[in-house]
Amino acid sequence: MIASTAPNLFIPSRSTADEEARSLCAADLLKDLKLIKPERTVVATLILWSQLLGAWLVALFGPPIFWIPAFVINCACVSAMQLWVHEGSHFNLFPNRKLNDLWATIFFASPIGVSLRAYRRFHITHHARLSTTKDMDRFAFNTNIRGNMQLLTFFTRTFVRRGLEACRDKISEP
Repeated sequence: MIASTAPNLFIPSRSTADEEARSLCAADLLKDLKLIKPERTVVATLILWSQLLGAWLVALFGPPIFWIPAFVINCACVSAMQLWVHEGSHFNLFPNRKLNDLWATIFFASPIGVSLRAYRRFHITHHARLSTTKDMDRFAFNTNIRGNMQLLTFFTRTFVRRGLEACRDKISEP
């Protein structure tokens, strides 16, 4: 079997991606984004938790008309927590690594059932071995949904699979 030497057309080379990214942002902005600013982390955490607690209060005590917006806000907060777990895994929250890990674990990882250490272990392989079989984080990005037909196929398979699993579970109940 002959190994393919054709370049992957969907993943730009590191230098090409870097050049494109740098052309989209001012150098000062990029430099500022690389700085670890603990006060931003604290303020963002307070805002996130205020939104989450507010959404739960509305969901528990508010009228039914507000339940769907509360659900959407709750989902957005969980997604934000996932992003903060990612930032924490790169030690971007606080200069002190122990404080970084403690903060990320208490306020972001634990509430969504994630271990920061486990996430870091898997995610670092994503940076070292991007989109290869050794990229242990690639499962999240390994689905081709480019184009309407692929997206429709993906959703159809997902819903059919979930429906079949639910039926199987119902049948196997005593």
